[in-house]
Amino acid sequence: MVKRKKGPRPRCQSKSNFTTPAPFATLRSNMSLFRSWFLLLPMLLVAGCQTTVTNLTPREQIRNANGLYPFEAAWHSNQATIRENSIKAFLIIGLESYPMQPTSLVKNRWETLAPVPANESFISYRYKFEYNYNRIPEPGMDSRLSPPYTLHIIDK
Repeated sequence: MVKRKKGPRPRCQSKSNFTTPAPFATLRSNMSLFRSWFLLLPMLLVAGCQTTVTNLTPREQIRNANGLYPFEAAWHSNQATIRENSIKAFLIIGLESYPMQPTSLVKNRWETLAPVPANESFISYRYKFEYNYNRIPEPGMDSRLSPPYTLHIIDK
């Protein structure tokens, strides 16, 4: 009688030298692992590139004589492929678009002055950011549009 060494038992022993033990036994576990990666991959891709536009304009402003009102927004993106010097910001009021300038003191903040008609008390507006990003074989162009905001003009 042959004494067996103590330790874990082999899972499967081949009866012949010409066959291998259960080649597809781990197929089920490999497929479930593949399925989980297949489901997680889109979530990882979406979570990796987040861009936010923050409205820094007060909700209410007192009506002024010249009819020009300041608008300011902050832009933040963790998308590494964006070409920093290509970002352009716009304020959109109705069908009109007003270019915004970057602030000199704070990075990724944009401002502009925009006219509001004297007969308007509420104005709806949005911010639009256009930018170029690195991709192969040539750079791409994209844009982000903020949710709508409302400015209330208060008569003094």
